[in-house]
Amino acid sequence: MAMGACKSFDITGDDVIYITMPMYHSAAGIMGIGTVIVSGTTAVIRKKFSASNFWKDCVKYNCTASQYIGEICRYLLAQKPCEEEKKHKVRLMWGNGLRAEIWNEFVSRFGITRIGELYGSTEGNSNI
Repeated sequence: MAMGACKSFDITGDDVIYITMPMYHSAAGIMGIGTVIVSGTTAVIRKKFSASNFWKDCVKYNCTASQYIGEICRYLLAQKPCEEEKKHKVRLMWGNGLRAEIWNEFVSRFGITRIGELYGSTEGNSNI
């Protein structure tokens, strides 16, 4: 899964991946840390997800990518606009569950140039 994400989404050693999910969740433990191991990139790990600090952290640590579950995207859209949401360098977000109803608004508001939506994900068949 992690190698597939690196190849599919052009994740390289130059990227800085922002990880906001708990490590027991496959989004962080496999898709986040797994891509770091496979690509040799840098990880920025937040102890607990914070919608109000998401873009601030991305700017502070020069993050270029982050993985998500759909609700994270909805929580970010629910925040009041902030200066950092236009100043960040995040080019890629990948995960599962970004609803079609908010996809365009999410991409437009935050200027994300690439969304990698995964389907049929489960922790049961995961590997790095």
